[in-house]
Amino acid sequence: MSKLFCVGLLSIWFSIMIHAQQDQIQKLPLDSILVWLQENVTKDSNDFQSIALASIDKAYALKDDRLIAEFYAELASWYGYHGLFHQDSTVKYSEKSVEYFEKAKDTILWAKALRTLAIDYVNNAALDKSNLVLFEAVALYEKLGDPLGLANVNRTIAIVASFEENYEVSIEYGKKAYPVFEAEKDYYKMAVTQLNLIQPYRELNRFKEAHQAAKLCIDLVNQHVPEEIYVLGRAYAEKGHVSQVEGNYEQALEEGQKAFDICSSGAGKERSASYLQGVADAQMALGDIHQALENYLFILKHETIDEANSKSTLLYNQVIACYKKLEDYEAVAKYQQVSFNLEKNKLEDVITNLETESFAKYESGKKDQAIEAQQLELRQKTRIQWLSIGIGILLALMLLGVFYNFRQTKKISKALKIKNDENELLLKEIHHRVKNNLEIVSGLLALQSAQVSDPDIQRAMMASQNRVQAMGILHQKLYQGINLGAVEMKDYFINLGEGVLDSFDADQRIKIEFAMDQLELDIDTAVPIGLIVNELLTNSLKYAFPEGQAGKITIKLEEIDQDNLMLEIADNGIGADFVAPSKGTGFGSQLVDLLTKQLRGTITQEVRNGTIVLLKLKKAKAA
Repeated sequence: MSKLFCVGLLSIWFSIMIHAQQDQIQKLPLDSILVWLQENVTKDSNDFQSIALASIDKAYALKDDRLIAEFYAELASWYGYHGLFHQDSTVKYSEKSVEYFEKAKDTILWAKALRTLAIDYVNNAALDKSNLVLFEAVALYEKLGDPLGLANVNRTIAIVASFEENYEVSIEYGKKAYPVFEAEKDYYKMAVTQLNLIQPYRELNRFKEAHQAAKLCIDLVNQHVPEEIYVLGRAYAEKGHVSQVEGNYEQALEEGQKAFDICSSGAGKERSASYLQGVADAQMALGDIHQALENYLFILKHETIDEANSKSTLLYNQVIACYKKLEDYEAVAKYQQVSFNLEKNKLEDVITNLETESFAKYESGKKDQAIEAQQLELRQKTRIQWLSIGIGILLALMLLGVFYNFRQTKKISKALKIKNDENELLLKEIHHRVKNNLEIVSGLLALQSAQVSDPDIQRAMMASQNRVQAMGILHQKLYQGINLGAVEMKDYFINLGEGVLDSFDADQRIKIEFAMDQLELDIDTAVPIGLIVNELLTNSLKYAFPEGQAGKITIKLEEIDQDNLMLEIADNGIGADFVAPSKGTGFGSQLVDLLTKQLRGTITQEVRNGTIVLLKLKKAKAA
């Protein structure tokens, strides 16, 4: 008891000390707090986030856009230092920093923040978004007349282009950046620029130029920055990869071994295990299967493999190939299962943290935007239905194949089981891609809206964007959930509400309450209900709370019985009788009426301490 008592006292004392430290820091001037954040951004500090958010509120109160931007930038950096599961927050706050540096008209910091945001987009697999902000940064640096800043952006463009497998563009922008670093005598950036050119040259089968880039990188490091052993090691590894592709396996083995020796001299063999990949690949090509397998297993044992890294799957495939050549089928089955589990976990992690993908080029007229958005939604729904039918047929064929081959050998049986599991991943990937397509449509509408000056068209396009986003969130829930055919509506409404509030910049003054229990609905019922709630939320935010008035909106959805639902949307605004005439097209009201009829329901409206809209709906019947 005495030990527990002492531990309790220590915990209380530690908590008091943490709060005391927070209070002490938050009493400092905002400039001093910013310095503290910059010094602690790499630390796993429990109070960093709360101090940063409180300081942002103070900066808002002072209407100091530059300070707001700097606090957002530090908060984004803090999230960035804490790994994969904070990528969404990193991008969110990085976007905020760009927004407020632009408002502050601080062009230098604005351009720098754009390049940082581009890197955050790359880490979040949003390569097209990264390109957009990079070329915006290019324009700013050209306006500033800053060749070094422009070179840094061009080098980043080259890296992004390489990720996109646009190797000609990667080479073009790498070559643009190099002379500037050369003029500045920045030997490190000269070396890494040449290092980044090796892969594009190799992929384009320009092997001579790839070897030249590798040699130049190696010479620069040896002569000017010898402490950069990892750049040197990577250069030898890339050079070995070029030799491997050329079929010069002896040279690939020699260069891969040199890369491993260089890196292991600085970090040890275990921490440099990944550099054995080139050695093992060359050994396998030369027929030294036992030695190759030993090196592959050494990598698996000692390297910390990031499950979001596709190289880990390739490594397991190489191990499996070795065991096949050695005819050890029990080991083959074991590593196939491990590889499958890794791939599955990797996909789930990427789906969970992936917020947006890329924009595409968009050309469309400004007329009838609301009708065009509705047509896009209908086309998406038709595409989903056809894809679902296709997946159903594919799964049926797979099941027949499993039954037919059930009595075959143990090896074939295991292979079929793995194939069935892969089809479950395929179904999730379908929902993922549908969500990404809807994200693209939403992004295109946002991009076009920014080019339109007519406020009526802008409102119509924002409404269309919200409708597309409502469907996108629903498909995101489908591929994230366990049940691929149903959506948990409360969680869906929470995400939908956050998105609508954010689009109206109303999250600080309007609160949405969800007076409902968890409820799962199939996609045919969830889609129209989601669009109805989106429209009614939008109407409340547009008309119920004029002139920045604060308020509350309540959403309630419950099952009356097995076939019937009750949906209630209530706000405590000024009431429908006092709402000004709509400036829109009335399309939203028509859409709510159409969707209500689709679900064979009725709608009533009542004004009592605000507006209450009550809908009685029937669940969609399975086709």
